[in-house]
Amino acid sequence: MNLADGMNIAPLERRLTPADQLCFIHLPKTAGSTFTAILDAQFHVQSICPEPHHVADLYPEAIATPPAELREFLTRFNLVRGHFGYSEIDPVLTQPLYLTMLRDPVDRVISVYEFFKRARERGQAETADYQTLMDATADGLLAFVQHPNPVVRLRTSNFQTRQLSEYAPEWTDCSDAERLASAQHTLNQFVFAGLTERFHESVLLLSYIFGWYPVVEYQNLRVVSKQPRRDGVPATVIDAIATQNQLDLELYQQAKTRFEAQFVEMQQALQTRYPHPPAKPEKSDTASAMLLARLEQHYAHRYAEQHGDRVEAIDFDFRQPLSGMGWHRRNGKFNGLRLDTMGFRWTGPGTLSTLDFPLSPTLDYTLSLHIVRSAAPDILDSLTVSVNDQTIDMARILQDGDLVLLKGVVPQAALVSNRPFVRLCLAVNRTLPLTSVRQGSADARLVGLAIQRIQMFPVAPRPSIGQRFIQKIRHSLFPSR
Repeated sequence: MNLADGMNIAPLERRLTPADQLCFIHLPKTAGSTFTAILDAQFHVQSICPEPHHVADLYPEAIATPPAELREFLTRFNLVRGHFGYSEIDPVLTQPLYLTMLRDPVDRVISVYEFFKRARERGQAETADYQTLMDATADGLLAFVQHPNPVVRLRTSNFQTRQLSEYAPEWTDCSDAERLASAQHTLNQFVFAGLTERFHESVLLLSYIFGWYPVVEYQNLRVVSKQPRRDGVPATVIDAIATQNQLDLELYQQAKTRFEAQFVEMQQALQTRYPHPPAKPEKSDTASAMLLARLEQHYAHRYAEQHGDRVEAIDFDFRQPLSGMGWHRRNGKFNGLRLDTMGFRWTGPGTLSTLDFPLSPTLDYTLSLHIVRSAAPDILDSLTVSVNDQTIDMARILQDGDLVLLKGVVPQAALVSNRPFVRLCLAVNRTLPLTSVRQGSADARLVGLAIQRIQMFPVAPRPSIGQRFIQKIRHSLFPSR
């Protein structure tokens, strides 16, 4: 039975239209920063709405936009994401498709406390509310959870239910039952609701829903420790948190039930469509490896749908969406969303990075890689480039400080495969923490090379000896032409 029939929720697979507005409601401390980076990679920067407090920085015309015209302004974006509630964002979107990540309520509250405790130790207060929350951590976790200030209570008591409900989070003129029922109803309409505790599986489900590349390698952003949040927390404190989050516990249980059912539905659909993956998984014939192999087939099928005809040239920079793995988030201010700046992405956290392009397999191509920095000289020297698993010899054409231009020729024979794309692979010997690359940086992401631009243009045909002779005569007779 289809899950949508049994639970009255949105159908599982989605094919986005140009008018769709994918909206990620980022609930704090649910791995939303990492999830946002994965989402951002699927869209051109001009299609991504900045965080609400940065909209005017990138789109000054938004300052003069009357509230009544905000809906029209936002139609230019296909991805809207940020720290806002459903009741805040829904009135200003025209054709939204909602996504969110939920987390075990007890663990989430403990994580909120730890975040503001660290902020208090650093003395960094972004807003007056932040200062209130930082001060509230002074007497320990239990006092933080039981703090009477409404600013604190809003974040420690049923926060996830408040954010996903149709009622304003601070509104008190509704019963707990009404607020929970509202959040449960809206959650059922979301196209995706992942779980922090099952983040990897959540990303796989996301890739299935939209037909995106099944990302299995990413670096957690803004994660301090992977140690279970409850370790060392007294049972009385855990009970106090649970008591204040009964609505969230019910909502989270619903999200778990839905997620598990959708994940099973995905597995069954993939097994039915692709009973025999094209290649045996490298590691072992495990269920997870088979699932990934089938998701790759699903991705290839959807890729052909989404990209249509092949192209005869590629001029790619990281303002554009990418299909592939092994890339960090866009670099630059506002997460690289400036349209007037050609930013870059670091390879990493692993040593292999890939990109898929809908390139025509009928020509020879010149491949150019524009590298703006390497984490270490030996990493640049170790770079190997392949196209559809065929190694391409790359020559260092230009080097000016950190800037390097590499070029090579991709023969037409290397482009032929049974996939609807050409896969470019960049492999290096190691990656390093960015803290060792940039002095004074607190960014510990593992990086290899910073790539700015990738170009693949047809090789210009060489003139024959007779053609060159005629060209010389013409040039001597008509030098101005």
